[in-house]
Amino acid sequence: MSYQFYKVLHIIGLVLAAGGVGAIILQMQLSTERNFPKKKWALAVHGVGMLLIFVAGFGLMARTGMVGQDWPFWLNLKMGIWIFFAAAPSLAMRAPKARLWVWWVVPATLLVAIYSVVYKI
Repeated sequence: MSYQFYKVLHIIGLVLAAGGVGAIILQMQLSTERNFPKKKWALAVHGVGMLLIFVAGFGLMARTGMVGQDWPFWLNLKMGIWIFFAAAPSLAMRAPKARLWVWWVVPATLLVAIYSVVYKI
């Protein structure tokens, strides 16, 4: 697969995962019940997005020859953000007071991830 293919797959995964988190947070805000309609769908969209981000990210690493080397700071930062992003739906569902925080921190961390990879900080 080409570098461009992995890059597009990575971005599609980002959109799906962010959409899943947004759907979960909105539904949790609108519903008084923990089990809202389409909860499984929102979680599935988020999970598929996270899987695409992960697979495409390692595909991009392979294409750029980074496999088997020490990771630069920006890559370690992106892995940490990926872990937070994976936990975001759980935080939003289990801690009602954290929903607003997650709502704003998720896009902020995504901007940090994008900035770190573009400028290789």
